[in-house]
Amino acid sequence: MDLIFYNHYNCSLYGGNIHTGLEDVLYYQKGEMVKSNAKLVERMVRLAKELGREPAIVDEAKEKLGLK
Repeated sequence: MDLIFYNHYNCSLYGGNIHTGLEDVLYYQKGEMVKSNAKLVERMVRLAKELGREPAIVDEAKEKLGLK
């Protein structure tokens, strides 16, 4: 497990918010480069759901961040 993924996992586990994208990590797993941001987002959505958390949709995230 890479450090970025580990940090995202811990943040999700303890109720924090996460952000992911190619600017954060270049490898999906050891030896496999990330092909798209979508692949990283899918992983984080799966992780959140496995931990019993429901990811926010775009409008919810914007409102929570005061961007709406």
